[in-house]
Amino acid sequence: MQNRKSLRLLLTGGETGGHLYPAQAVAETLAESVPGSESIYVGAEGRIDMAKTIGRHYITHSLCMTPYDRKGLLGNMVLPWRLLNSFRQARRILRQYRPHAVMGVGAFPSVPVVLAAWVWKLPILLLEPNAQPGMANSLLSKVAQRVCVSQAWVTPLITPDKIVVTGTPVRPRLLQDASDRQRGCQIFGISPGHRTVLITGGSTGSVAINSMVLENLNLLSGGIGHLIWQTGERDYGRIRRSLGNHSPQNCTILPYIPNMGHAYAASDLVVSSAGAGSLAELAILGKPALIVPDPDVTENHQLKNARNLNENSACILMDAGISSQRIAAAIVELLNSDSKLEQLKTNILKCAEYRAAKLIVAQIRQMAR
Repeated sequence: MQNRKSLRLLLTGGETGGHLYPAQAVAETLAESVPGSESIYVGAEGRIDMAKTIGRHYITHSLCMTPYDRKGLLGNMVLPWRLLNSFRQARRILRQYRPHAVMGVGAFPSVPVVLAAWVWKLPILLLEPNAQPGMANSLLSKVAQRVCVSQAWVTPLITPDKIVVTGTPVRPRLLQDASDRQRGCQIFGISPGHRTVLITGGSTGSVAINSMVLENLNLLSGGIGHLIWQTGERDYGRIRRSLGNHSPQNCTILPYIPNMGHAYAASDLVVSSAGAGSLAELAILGKPALIVPDPDVTENHQLKNARNLNENSACILMDAGISSQRIAAAIVELLNSDSKLEQLKTNILKCAEYRAAKLIVAQIRQMAR
């Protein structure tokens, strides 16, 4: 209903930044486009504290839901019980908030919520930012009216007439923070004149990237002005134990950076894994990037995410399996090449989709009842 004065949107998905941040971007854009609107996020107890990450502005609920274990059957024995229990929780949440539409952003916590919405005959929209749909969205696409995707691709897993190409939404606040280099440098204690590299494996970190940095920290710290390194909570302890009290002075090591926009603002080069959200942020910000897809993700989907940028000469793509010293050397070489940095910036800006959140909100407004 295009003329509805306000909307109540229930978003649901996983507990990583790859799910939470696009959901937050949509919620913020909805609030701006339709004043008085309300967003609720239903996820799972997991690796990021939802209340701390997005709960300052939005209502959050956690389900006791675990993903399907692809490596062994033992961990899946309790899955049917948890799915049923989470379905009952989801019905109570839907009854409490009575949303006008439900949007799934991927991962198994979205399954019981979207299925409950389907039983209630609520409008359902999915967001699939990855170049290959995950198991949850592939399943839920059967009951969804529309599936928003980051780029035009065809898959037998999703009916083509449900697909809408929108791009991956990026949080407006992040874009604002990333525009102020002086403030970013001030927050991290960096001289604005120092060439800075931001290294991140996404919100939960990448063991492959962390190991590369750890093995070559002297080379990296000696060849750059400053290093901002987000390790992820799960690997932070290993990194700190390995380094002891010997981390270089020009290296800022953090488990998680809540205001990533400031880190982007302070950086001249970003070394990142290939989560769809991270790639969308890099493109919109025009950040020169060296991409190392995380080899530990499902069906190697990060490599597929990065192909579009790589084919447009919009990033340097390196395999995590090659020599870690070779990757480190490439980082230092790239940081010290003005012409390469400028060319990467120019090319990656051409791959940006600035309207993603607004396009998704437009779909929600059309569907809401």
